[in-house]
Amino acid sequence: WLLDLNYVELLREVGPHFSVNRMLTAECYKQRMERGLTFLEFNYMIMQSYDFYKLFQDYGCNLQFGGDDQWSNMLGGTELIRRKLGKDASAMTITLLLNSEGKKMGKTEKGAVWLDPEKTSPFEFYQYWRNVADADVLKCIRMLTFLPLEQIDAMSDWEGSKLNEAKEILAFELTKLVHGEEEAVKAQASARALFGAGNAEEAPEAPISEDAFTDGSIDLISILVAAGLAPTRSEARRNIEQGGVLVDGEKETDFRKTYTKDQIAAGLVVKRGKKTFKNVVLGERVQPTGNSDTIAIQAAAVLKAAAVFLAGKGEMLWIQTNVSSPILRRQPSRANATAIRFLSSSISFSSSASPAGSGSARST
Repeated sequence: WLLDLNYVELLREVGPHFSVNRMLTAECYKQRMERGLTFLEFNYMIMQSYDFYKLFQDYGCNLQFGGDDQWSNMLGGTELIRRKLGKDASAMTITLLLNSEGKKMGKTEKGAVWLDPEKTSPFEFYQYWRNVADADVLKCIRMLTFLPLEQIDAMSDWEGSKLNEAKEILAFELTKLVHGEEEAVKAQASARALFGAGNAEEAPEAPISEDAFTDGSIDLISILVAAGLAPTRSEARRNIEQGGVLVDGEKETDFRKTYTKDQIAAGLVVKRGKKTFKNVVLGERVQPTGNSDTIAIQAAAVLKAAAVFLAGKGEMLWIQTNVSSPILRRQPSRANATAIRFLSSSISFSSSASPAGSGSARST
């Protein structure tokens, strides 16, 4: 319902119920005023208040929960409901989980830590909590686990290696709570395998398909990208040259290093940085990763767009494939076909005449 709002109607119906002077006294605006308050940010309170009003009016929602940084916005909603409907609604805030630096926990370089295992795997979830700062571990155990307070109090004097033990307890308890005990045990075993207290076979697997090999071998850069240890080849090379990559426990700084199918089939524990590692094995990839996936997604989008475009012109889309490349063609005008070639590093567009022997090619 927010997307369908008419701006002029919103100003007329909702605007009179908000005082700019009062809005600027809110703590959330005070903090932003110091660095500059954008008009978009200024509208947060109006949008969130209208959202609560709509939920109250259409669905009977009379209580809104949120982080304590949303307090002013939530009060704006209760006030809007009171002014427009003459009814009472309530708001309840929850203390934000902050680290020792005062920053929201869960925000990392990759983004938020998700409960959904498709977005943050149980192992990554475990590792996040295993690597919290020393100053935050006991606070997190108190706030997020169901361990007896007496047991937590006994940890208050822990230092050094004992704090690492506390982090393992935190990581295990939270992973068990979110993903179940079986996944928590697996994640802990995988983490210990990396740091020398387990079997490398328990590490997260990264299957490499046979078509990734050239003349029976694959280079280390390709392994890092295919295993999801680096997002791009350039970053993979930089990691290698800077000494941030270990293969079976040995630092590898030669980005030209290659490995045979037999070596991959035997299993290769590849580690990037201090916390990220995979057990690289031979096999079909369960979840595709790397740049080729982007190409496949782009290709699908191109095909869909072409089909829609041609359908609008009352023409038929058909695809002819040969050994070199799939060719996207228009019918009935076959003389100048539009070709889409799926290359190893990009998608290119070109116009070509009908190839000889096209009648023998597969088409649909």
